[in-house]
Amino acid sequence: MNTSVNAENSSSARLRSLRPVSSRLHQHQLHRMPSMQWLFRSNIPRHRRSLLNPDPQKRNFFGMGEVLSVLANPAETVRSLTESNRLLAEARREIEEQRERAQIRPKHTFTRLPGFFPRKAEMQTIERTLGGEPAFTVLFGASSVGKTALLREVLSQPQFHVLHFDLRIAGFADLPSLYTRLSTQMEQYFEDIASNMEGYEEFQKEAWCFKHDRINVQNRIADSNDSRARIRTSDVARLMELFQVISALCFQKSNSQTNILQSSLLKYLEPVLIQSTDTMKCLLDSMLVLTKQDKLCHVIHATSDPFYQTWLRQLNVMQHCKIINIGDCTKAETRTFFRDHLIPRVPERLRGRLEFEGLYEAFGGKLAHWQDFITDFVNSHGQLDIRSSSHFLQAHALLNLHIIHSSQAATGAPPGPGDNDTSYTASARESLHPNLGPAGFKIYSPISNPQQGYYSADFTAMQLLKVMSRLTKPDTPYLPYFMLCRELGVRAVDGMVKGRVLDLRWIEPVSKENGEEERARASLTGYPGHGLPMPPPMNYNAAMAASASGTAVNDQLGPPPPIDEEDMIPVPDMEMRRNIHSGVPVDPYEEDYIELVGPKLIPITPIMRYAMAEVIEEYEDDQSNSEYASLSDPEEY
Repeated sequence: MNTSVNAENSSSARLRSLRPVSSRLHQHQLHRMPSMQWLFRSNIPRHRRSLLNPDPQKRNFFGMGEVLSVLANPAETVRSLTESNRLLAEARREIEEQRERAQIRPKHTFTRLPGFFPRKAEMQTIERTLGGEPAFTVLFGASSVGKTALLREVLSQPQFHVLHFDLRIAGFADLPSLYTRLSTQMEQYFEDIASNMEGYEEFQKEAWCFKHDRINVQNRIADSNDSRARIRTSDVARLMELFQVISALCFQKSNSQTNILQSSLLKYLEPVLIQSTDTMKCLLDSMLVLTKQDKLCHVIHATSDPFYQTWLRQLNVMQHCKIINIGDCTKAETRTFFRDHLIPRVPERLRGRLEFEGLYEAFGGKLAHWQDFITDFVNSHGQLDIRSSSHFLQAHALLNLHIIHSSQAATGAPPGPGDNDTSYTASARESLHPNLGPAGFKIYSPISNPQQGYYSADFTAMQLLKVMSRLTKPDTPYLPYFMLCRELGVRAVDGMVKGRVLDLRWIEPVSKENGEEERARASLTGYPGHGLPMPPPMNYNAAMAASASGTAVNDQLGPPPPIDEEDMIPVPDMEMRRNIHSGVPVDPYEEDYIELVGPKLIPITPIMRYAMAEVIEEYEDDQSNSEYASLSDPEEY
């Protein structure tokens, strides 16, 4: 025990004796180290507690290079500061635009027109068209019949996503505006689908394609030193191709392909201001690919130009299109509109002066004219009649202007200061496509060519009066287009359509304005009122039995006439079998009836027909001193 304690004491004593020796050695070595060690040390402490240098006798030159560069090149410094300010301003503006854009409500459909009067037959026709396979549809109709209102009412339903372009706006006349509007609308189209349809969030990325394509085009024009650098038709073609490819890829990824195919739709209104034929041809071809080939969406063109069909046929597009014709409201619909919407606006003391039958004779089913007349009637405290209404005065003045101008042209009167003898020749030489030849009717806005007179004498006064006289008869609601062209000439008839006197209907409207069409067709096909007797009744069953049996005798047919071989003509076997075995006799008046099948000409508005009757009464007066035209003396022409 004592031995162990002593050992410990001795070891601890030795350790205490060695420590002072080692510490002294360490201090001696430190004194012998060179004085350059401070160069390899840092003056910045590990835990900085103060910004002041603990050793004020020592300096740090960190950052001195930047200061020297700024002092040596101040222009570069100013340029760098300006660039930084610009980038900060752009970033601030983009953040603000994103904030504003997030607050805008998405708008992917038409809004319903306030005060819309429902037209069930037309709405059902449009809905059935959109419910079928994607197609290229052309919606015809005269001005103010309600084409846009019907489309807005149908397309306001949430299952339709609409790309709408109103090409009547003059801003679309130039190609850059058209390209920008197309790109913006297509970008918004995919953004609306991504935000409003569950499961289609990926469409947001597809919208960026149109944005960056638009930015690339803008940068190309800005960076180009050529003053002729501009947006070309190829840019519009690339944009439509991009829409086709993206739509096809997105729809293939979708599980509910049918629903989205039927809900996407392109709509165009009045393509009258696009002066570039190549651009319009590019748009039409791309629409055919979207509808007939890839079946991605519906395309609807709504126009009030009856010759738009001819132009589409020249561009080899019309045979792929469906046609829907929108006419005026029926008499029952007009009566309902008059009773439920117009009469409540009239004070009770004035309602007795309004007679529906008389007003319908003047305004027909044109609801816009009804509204204007009732408004003027109330404003005049009931002192307004039909012949004092604005629409009647306009129609009456237009007819007289046509008669006067055409009479001056026919009698060789000197042209006015704004007239041009070669106006028609120049317009005939112009065409919508250089390889198509002269167009029968050039689609253009009157504002785009203001220096030319608004009228050219394509028809004579007597021709116009003759047409007016026929249309004012009670049993003649329309005139056959082709028969009238053969009688008066294509130029004269098309001139009346171009002069806003007549409207050309290629097909029957969805709703008949009145029930006189069938009676008028019967009167024009050679039965009552055409000077041809009715065919005698025949027992066709007995005649067919007699022809089928070699021994049967039919007393009603009488003996057969002698046959001369020189009078015989060869008949094809197929036609002979069809006539014999069909069981349906050949109508002897079928040829006259076939000639009436086709487009029809009617007054452009019901009030125009009403004004025609008034003008005809003026020119039928034998005591008239008019020097321009008179129906009582046609020999003067």
